[in-house]
Amino acid sequence: MNLYALEAGGFIFVSEEGDLINFDGWVVTMVKGFNLPERTSIQDTGNTRTISERKRLDVVLRCDDWRAVISEGQKRWKQTCGGLSEDNEIVLGESGDVIQIQQVISSAGSKVLLRKIM
Repeated sequence: MNLYALEAGGFIFVSEEGDLINFDGWVVTMVKGFNLPERTSIQDTGNTRTISERKRLDVVLRCDDWRAVISEGQKRWKQTCGGLSEDNEIVLGESGDVIQIQQVISSAGSKVLLRKIM
């Protein structure tokens, strides 16, 4: 996937096949393609996360604040959202760059995992 910075802030990842992932710096806010029937939109308002799939509201969750965790020499930012199977996670490399983003994008447990190619 290719990474592009957006003028309004955030980033968009685009594959050669036209798959899209929008990331605002903390949260994956949109996923389109990847053989999904429709796009998935994620919106955070305070500690409330709303996930909409197939142009309908799918689930509203309460999410904790992001917390820093040092593990295996890496800084990880983790976030727990009630009702989701896994924590959301952003992993930083030694230089402070984001090297991995993992976020659950549906109540069924579907997730996005992006890793920086070293």
